[in-house]
Amino acid sequence: MAVAHKSAISVGMLYIPVGLYKTTKDISVSFNQLCKDTHERVKYK
Repeated sequence: MAVAHKSAISVGMLYIPVGLYKTTKDISVSFNQLCKDTHERVKYK
C-alpha cells in the first residue's frame, strides 16, 4: 500500500516518522436483470 503523506513529529531530541495511509476502498454494487424462464441477462435496446 502506498503512503499518501509522509511527515515527522519532533519533540526535543525525539524524532518520530509518520506515514498516513488511505484506508477506504471504493466498492460499487451492480445488479443484472435476469429472464424468469431462461435466466439470461435482460438487454434493453
